[in-house]
Amino acid sequence: MSAEALQALESLPAVRTWSDLETRFPMAAGAGEPLRECIAALEAMGLGEFVDLDLTIVRGLAYYTGTVFELFDAQRTLRAICGGGRYDDLLQRVGGAELPALGFGMGDVVLGELLKERGLAPAAPPSADAFLVGATPEDRPAILRIAHELREHGFHVEYSLGSEKVGKQLKLADARRARYALLLGPEERARGMIVLKQLRDGSQREVRLARLSDELRAALKAPDHG
Repeated sequence: MSAEALQALESLPAVRTWSDLETRFPMAAGAGEPLRECIAALEAMGLGEFVDLDLTIVRGLAYYTGTVFELFDAQRTLRAICGGGRYDDLLQRVGGAELPALGFGMGDVVLGELLKERGLAPAAPPSADAFLVGATPEDRPAILRIAHELREHGFHVEYSLGSEKVGKQLKLADARRARYALLLGPEERARGMIVLKQLRDGSQREVRLARLSDELRAALKAPDHG
């Protein structure tokens, strides 16, 4: 290749408008016609100010057949929020109809980070009304039975899937943003009781297992102090 051709190729990332592309690479106008039509359509819809021509984008999937795109926040502080493109023969390749298609993949992690950065992330609601905590492995059958009964009454209940110490189970309850922990040990089982613990302020009291559903419902309706 000539030095002029290499210099022109190295200047490709600097091309940001269609008119600049036509000026520097007139031979590309024909091959890039679908891209030009796409940009023109976006401009006609009043979205031209949000569009940057970027000839360096390479999507890591081989089935794209035309224009590819990536979407960033206006300040371009993080990686792409989503990306995709045109694939006109993918459906036919996998045994479907001969049908042009367009698709994209979206990253919820990036979007979540942007919302946090802008102070727009909504407060996360509790994922569980109560978290069941068993003191010993022998409490496991009772924990499973209580979880099933509470779910039958419409409560959102979770418990540790593995055998964990009480402290670790309480940390997991806090991570799940549960309002209450329900602690059960051999003594409580023998007396037909269970400990209802408010995770925000640490207050706790014993309630009868036979009345657990009513007691938990009343506790959840009470103002959440602390």
